[in-house]
Amino acid sequence: MSQSREWLSGAQRSWFEPPDILWQRFRGLVTLEVMKWSVEVYREVAASGPFFGAIDVKDSEITAEARRYMVENTRTRWTRGVVYIGAGSIQRVNTKGMMAKPLFEARPSFEIIYVDTAEQAREWIERQRAKQQRSAG
Repeated sequence: MSQSREWLSGAQRSWFEPPDILWQRFRGLVTLEVMKWSVEVYREVAASGPFFGAIDVKDSEITAEARRYMVENTRTRWTRGVVYIGAGSIQRVNTKGMMAKPLFEARPSFEIIYVDTAEQAREWIERQRAKQQRSAG
């Protein structure tokens, strides 16, 4: 995906920042319907290549049904790494549980990190991008 794009679903927002960052902001309860919407956004962005996910989860909570849907319907090959912004302790436990999937997809190098701010997320993505370019080159 070479151009900026934005998706909205109620209080939830996703936007793509070229060349490879999908930002998301979740607020309130993340239900199955919200997760279905989110997974469709992932699929659309991933059709143009892997992306970094920068997901702001402060003040949000995901239902068990939504977590299951995400695990069953996403692919780690869609992403170059994921950074969660503002995750509390319960959210960290939940996302770490969801990220066990890479082990079953033979992708042990899948990276996930937790930060407090969008600026920290951007810095991590820039470091990861440089690291991945060095490894590929």
